[in-house]
Amino acid sequence: TSTSKPTPTATATSKPTSASAVQAKQPDVTPALPPGLTATALRDELRASTRKRQEELAALSQERVRLEKLAADIATARAALRAETTALDERAKLASDARAKEASAPRKAPSARLPTSAPAKPAGESLAKALKGMKPEQAAALVSHLGRPLAVDLLRRMRPGDAGAVLEKMRPETAAELFAAIAASDAREETR
Repeated sequence: TSTSKPTPTATATSKPTSASAVQAKQPDVTPALPPGLTATALRDELRASTRKRQEELAALSQERVRLEKLAADIATARAALRAETTALDERAKLASDARAKEASAPRKAPSARLPTSAPAKPAGESLAKALKGMKPEQAAALVSHLGRPLAVDLLRRMRPGDAGAVLEKMRPETAAELFAAIAASDAREETR
């Protein structure tokens, strides 16, 4: 069972012991230097840089001209807006003064001339006739916005078929309220 182990001295002798020996075994690596610029290459580089700078300055000059024109347009629009605002303020003041003068002036009584050729109809009849001339959808929308007493009076003056068509186009709750009010007013008239 004799195994031979390398001795520390044998290992130490296999390694180089000096720094010069380490350098001798490594390849010679020196950083590569960039090629030298020739006078022509340097001149071309400077010309390209100058050309690029001039293009940038021209673009900036164009942008400045565009912005100055835009600023002038904005100033013109502001001046027009100020003038229009002043004119509107003056018109509003004149209208206010006219209303104040009109309110303080004595009012004339309206002329109460009635046509002599036809007898005057009650207002409810002419309104009911106007409702009858409308489409049921339009009449329903109109009647639903009227006060209940007026709506009931108009519906009572219409023929039952026309009033039913109007009630049919209303919301069920509103139609039920009006129907009940019409029935109540009919019952009151029958008891008289």
